[in-house]
Amino acid sequence: MLKKFILSFIIVLMTINILHPISISFAANRPITVYLAGDSTVMTYSKEQAPKAGWGQMLSKFLSGDVTIKNFAKGGRSSKTFINEGRLNQILDQIQPGDYLLIQFGHNDEKSIKVDPERKIYTEPSTEYKGYIQQYIWGARQHHAVPVLVTPVERRRFDENGKINSTHTAWTAAMKEVALEEHVPVIDLERSSKELFESLGIEGTKPIFFNVAPGESENYPNGAGDNTHFMEYGAHLMAKLVIDEIKKLDIGLKSYIIETGWQNAAFGLSKNFVVKNKQYDSIVDSNYEGNDGKLVNGRKMYKTVQAAVDGVDKENNTQKTIFIKKGTYKEKLIIDRPHITLIGEDTAETKITYDLPAGALKEDGTKWGMLAASVNIYPLATDFIGINITFENTFDRLEYPGLKDGQALALRNDADRSLFVNCSFLSHQDTLLASFGKANRQFYYKCYIAGDVDFIYGMARAVFEDVDIMSLERDAKKYNGYITAAGTDQESKYGFLIENSRLISNIKKPGTVFLGRPWRQGAQVVYKNCYMGEHISTVGWIDMSNNTAAAARLYEYGSTGPGAVISNTRRVLSDAEAKEYTIEKVLEGWNPMASIDRI
Repeated sequence: MLKKFILSFIIVLMTINILHPISISFAANRPITVYLAGDSTVMTYSKEQAPKAGWGQMLSKFLSGDVTIKNFAKGGRSSKTFINEGRLNQILDQIQPGDYLLIQFGHNDEKSIKVDPERKIYTEPSTEYKGYIQQYIWGARQHHAVPVLVTPVERRRFDENGKINSTHTAWTAAMKEVALEEHVPVIDLERSSKELFESLGIEGTKPIFFNVAPGESENYPNGAGDNTHFMEYGAHLMAKLVIDEIKKLDIGLKSYIIETGWQNAAFGLSKNFVVKNKQYDSIVDSNYEGNDGKLVNGRKMYKTVQAAVDGVDKENNTQKTIFIKKGTYKEKLIIDRPHITLIGEDTAETKITYDLPAGALKEDGTKWGMLAASVNIYPLATDFIGINITFENTFDRLEYPGLKDGQALALRNDADRSLFVNCSFLSHQDTLLASFGKANRQFYYKCYIAGDVDFIYGMARAVFEDVDIMSLERDAKKYNGYITAAGTDQESKYGFLIENSRLISNIKKPGTVFLGRPWRQGAQVVYKNCYMGEHISTVGWIDMSNNTAAAARLYEYGSTGPGAVISNTRRVLSDAEAKEYTIEKVLEGWNPMASIDRI
């Protein structure tokens, strides 16, 4: 028994090393605390203030469990008022040897005399500001902690040439001078955020900054917004910039950085879509202990999502709404009837999950193939709507290196007029199958899709609007993956339209992910007005078996970001050609936005 345990332990260690190459030893990093001193761009916001967020509250997503984050940042504070209010002393009363203190000030230090006539907040950069920053450094060092300076993040202020109008460069320069004088590491967040914002442009930066339309958030029913603070998505991006800078520094903190996969990288969907019509026909609750279908307060109650779906008549001709309470529902879900709406209580905490690969065998000895998906939406399920739900397949092919057909579909959707809003699709290879066999019309709005190989594929006429497409690290020797694998029929004018979206990644090596490859020779994909990270290959597209990228219909238009490059293998549509690719034209005869307005 002991030998079996030891062998199992060794296998687990080997598996971990395959997934994340590390140096395994029995002397792990000791627990530390990272303290944050700063303003509203750093601070942690309450649930009642969501979706507004500071980068400090996202930092823990990139650090191991040995790190505790204590965020003392407070809105409206300058380097001076933070100290005068005793906030630095609160940190120094707790900080221990070997801990870290990250310090970002500047937004409020630069307050104009109109806003701050008595100069209670403002600090003169070359003298007063430098003196206050030194107090943070000296305080940390007196407790044998490590101070790290962070230059103030940029605002969303563009000039007529599309360049950022920096308002606190004098304070950034002063901070860098202090860093040199005191031999303190500095994270130049002003520079890195400026580069990111300018690469995205005026429109591309909108999703990063705090902007909520009326009726979009229960916390801000009348709408709210500005060009200084961040949405949760933007705060995560800023935290990643901070982490990327830490990697370049000669400090021990970088040894605590973890390379995130989709399990903790699904940052774009913590802001839920607000449902106006809450007249639910049934409720699913994993903690419900009564009989399925029993009326409770006028609504049918179920323990599983499948039971709730099965409770709808197969001949149903009106939309039936099923509300799913927070929970992890491990079930292989089949939706085989029309007019079903599934609404999750919270995207991040309402999961429908399974762990079956395509190569797994059924009872009759045949492979599951594409039906191995955690969720199968059949052709009969027309007018399906999914809102605020995570669909995932947790099978990890690296744990079964000898298995053929390790594709792990999170969702297979064969339904026409199917709509997903604020949903998350998580797996590795073949995450989302958008129709097999027919060019069904499908719409994915404000969703998050993560994977590595062909993780958006199929034959649908599908529009992906305002989505985050996350390419995951798979430590491949040459290519790290392919986003799309369209199987568009030659006779179909339209395939996949991906517009106003973001191609992001946790991959270390740039230029190793392709925009797609043609599953069928008729493949048709258009990326329109998308941000592309540095992980995107300069070649853009690649062949698949005998289907050549050059012969397929693979285009882009209005691409921005470091992955948007000019190449003779990346065909760019003209302005006139781009006008042919719209939601209305791709989804001819169906208006999904009207459905969203009614929800």
